[in-house]
Amino acid sequence: MILVLMSITLFAAGQKKLDVPLFHAPDPRRIVFVPPIEAGMLLLPGNVVADISIDVRDMLLAAISTKTHFDPSDTIVEYEAGKHLELRASITDFSLSNDQMGLHLTMRPLGSLSQLVNFSTLTGSVKITIGQIMMAFSLWECVNGSCVSTVASRASSHSLGSQLNFDVNFGMIQTGADFVHKTVLGNVLTKIMDRGMVALAADAIPLALPWQASLQSYDEVTGIVVFDAGNRAEIRVGDMFEIYRKNNDIACQKGCILELLALFHVLSVQMESSIGRLDSLYSTKKPAPGDRVFIHICDK
Repeated sequence: MILVLMSITLFAAGQKKLDVPLFHAPDPRRIVFVPPIEAGMLLLPGNVVADISIDVRDMLLAAISTKTHFDPSDTIVEYEAGKHLELRASITDFSLSNDQMGLHLTMRPLGSLSQLVNFSTLTGSVKITIGQIMMAFSLWECVNGSCVSTVASRASSHSLGSQLNFDVNFGMIQTGADFVHKTVLGNVLTKIMDRGMVALAADAIPLALPWQASLQSYDEVTGIVVFDAGNRAEIRVGDMFEIYRKNNDIACQKGCILELLALFHVLSVQMESSIGRLDSLYSTKKPAPGDRVFIHICDK
């Protein structure tokens, strides 16, 4: 959703028409904490126990970065009033088979040694068929440790066609990473995660998600402000933001009391910062470095 506040077209006799960008509600990239994924254990030839969780999570981080408007993080990054976002994923079904050898392996639920997928008796090249791989994804908004799911999606290996059959040379598979990256399984998992992330991003409501930046400077004469988010956060020229100041540190433990100081729009964007100009002042207090910058949603 884009909120159009102003559109100006300047004309001058004998001069080229100049179009001024529309002012609009921003949609910056949010930072999401990605918890570990329990992706299950494999028992490989030689009775080697291999965990594919780390490799699956790395693939998920890549899918989040390329298919959504989120930036994955290994740590929790809090926005206003103790809020942070989490993007969780799990493999809910994982079944492989080889009919000639009577091999039918299933992990459900995942993540425990009692649910090992046993490949320990296999040698040489074996044709494996994927019965089904299904993953669940969800976006959570957390406040002071209490989390609520805001949107969810699922994606599976159905409709991937010929990729559901692949050969595995168990003479070359010694780790979980080998099983993921030296077979077609890695490509299948990547496609599942990409689809899940696209669906999750399509259902998310950007303006309802928390985000904030910090004011770096304010020039009272020109009304120019600088804040610490730029191209990396996908800030755009014309984005509208509000400047707030926290009134009471103690109150912020149970919900911040914030005072609205000003409204501004973005004039130019650098990699890690942006420059804007004030449009309205709502307080006798002047904006100052350290004040909070929030998304402008509607007219005051």
